[in-house]
Amino acid sequence: ALRTRAGTALEGIVGQTGLVVKAADPGGRSTVRFSMPLMGSVEWPVISRSDLKEGDRVVVRDVSGNTLVVDKAH
Repeated sequence: ALRTRAGTALEGIVGQTGLVVKAADPGGRSTVRFSMPLMGSVEWPVISRSDLKEGDRVVVRDVSGNTLVVDKAH
């Protein structure tokens, strides 16, 4: 997996939780909305190992380029 750690801004993203607002497109990317902006944006494209559907809560595990890597929150 790609590891991008461009300083403290990204480290503040890992561990944040958000809500899936759009289920995965054919490319496997879902859209997640966060309650507060992360690096200036409240909505981010995400990829996940689990199947996400609208309304799922997720937690950010990593950042790959401009896409967040998330797991379903338990």
